[in-house]
Amino acid sequence: MTTTVVVLLGVMALASLTQAVFLIVLAVEGRRLAQRVDTFQSRIGGELRPMLGEITRATENLAAASAATVGQARRIDVAMTEVTSRLSDTQGLFRNLIIPTVIRLVSVTAAVRAVRRGLAMYRRVRR
Repeated sequence: MTTTVVVLLGVMALASLTQAVFLIVLAVEGRRLAQRVDTFQSRIGGELRPMLGEITRATENLAAASAATVGQARRIDVAMTEVTSRLSDTQGLFRNLIIPTVIRLVSVTAAVRAVRRGLAMYRRVRR
């Protein structure tokens, strides 16, 4: 073997060793990163669990409030329908009973006034 071949083989061996060291360092750093990610995940998971519980309770409370609101809206709708029906009945009574009665009463009052004035005129003329 010539010196050039030996030098090239040495360079290749050195490059292989460098590559092996780089891969070992990469594996060690990857392991450290994985441990950090696991620690971070555990910490975040521990902090988020209580918040998730609170969010779940808040959601349940909002669902209950929404159901109560729907119930109240239905009750209000029934009450408003009843009020509208009663107002319609009252309007019918007013048109059919009270207005004709008042018109008759006004007519009778006008007739009584006319008779009184007529009597008053008759008395003046007679004197």
